Amino acid sequence: MIKDLFARYESFCEPYLMEKMVQHQDVASAVSRLKEQSVCKCSVAGKSAEGREIYHILAGTGTAHVLLWSQMHGNEGTATRAFFDVLRFLSAESDEFEPIRREIMNKLTLHFIPMLNPDGAERWQRENTLGIDLNRDALKLTSPEAQLLDDLKKSICWSFAFNMHDQSEYYSAGNSHKPATITLLAPPVDDSGSRPENRIQAMQIVVLLQKNLSYLIPGQVAKWKDDYEARAFGENFQKTGVPVILVESGGFPGDQGKINLRKLNFYLLIEALYAIATHAYLDMDPEEYEKIPLNRENGMFDRIERNCPCISNGYSYITDIGYRKTETYDGKNLTSTEIVDGKGDLTGFGSYEECCNFIV
Repeated sequence: MIKDLFARYESFCEPYLMEKMVQHQDVASAVSRLKEQSVCKCSVAGKSAEGREIYHILAGTGTAHVLLWSQMHGNEGTATRAFFDVLRFLSAESDEFEPIRREIMNKLTLHFIPMLNPDGAERWQRENTLGIDLNRDALKLTSPEAQLLDDLKKSICWSFAFNMHDQSEYYSAGNSHKPATITLLAPPVDDSGSRPENRIQAMQIVVLLQKNLSYLIPGQVAKWKDDYEARAFGENFQKTGVPVILVESGGFPGDQGKINLRKLNFYLLIEALYAIATHAYLDMDPEEYEKIPLNRENGMFDRIERNCPCISNGYSYITDIGYRKTETYDGKNLTSTEIVDGKGDLTGFGSYEECCNFIV
């Protein structure tokens, strides 16, 4: 039935959040619309360094509390949009998905923090207005946004937490020529790769998601390296005994507006929440976690021209040329420029678009 949900996604897509650039006013408007739904409770959890509201949305009445936050990096808005799709789904009624909805709403209490970094989102940048990467501020808690998340960490005995991000579309899934469309991680608790019970549970959720996503995007699910980062919130939540799942949205062919990535986020969140509500994740073998291919940095190009004839200083040669885009935001418009970012033998790299000059 959950697979059918993927096919019916358009029924639950929040129609007012269609642009990939999500800024504070977009979230504020979406929250205002949610207030009309009796199944959700919306409040202001705190404010950013520049005084913008950071919202806390509650749904469900269960005893298991699940925390989900997005856009702690201001220019990573895919999951923020998917959160409102999930809430729209949970607010629906009288359809074939009611058993899924009922399990989630009766067994879980969901706490959504969409857009933890509204000041960064306003500038479409990773850091907040103080120039601080919030996901490297879990120890010093310099920023008010990090302080808010740390207060939440201490406020409730969490059953699970989901840390949602976007990553570069140029990661590949292992050594394949396919993009790492969704990358998952059960964050480590130390440098030695320890596996306390809560991390094993997070691994089981990752295995479940990898198995189910692979039907939709075969060969395009990867895993982050288990490098311990003491300053990151995922690691610090995990160290307190909360099972944490990191989700990174990468690249998908032809998906410039990240609509397909958003749809996959919606699907994987419903899949994970239902598995938590029903304890279905406990059937997963955590050893399968180690078999998921690792993210490969810069394994993809936007475009590769193979076997290009070139002339330089009178010398003729044949080579591959790879192109990637750089994105800039001037306060009004988001623009991308294609640049040459690789030249030589690009045999081991994938691309979203490719042409080949056949050499006889």
